[in-house]
Amino acid sequence: MNAEDRKLVWAVAHSAAFRERGAKWHQLARMRGLRDGRQIKRRYMDALIRCWYNMKYHEEDELLAAVF
Repeated sequence: MNAEDRKLVWAVAHSAAFRERGAKWHQLARMRGLRDGRQIKRRYMDALIRCWYNMKYHEEDELLAAVF
């Protein structure tokens, strides 16, 4: 992941920690200079999808073996 995606995923994880309702999307959006929480949520989902597709996975190897 690039630095911006890592910071975003880290911020969302810490925002959602010990909360039943999940991350504080509107607060995270304001911290990034965005107007709407849906924008930061979409960027977060895009970062997770990019991370998933960048992982190296081969059919003959197990996913955890390739990562570790």
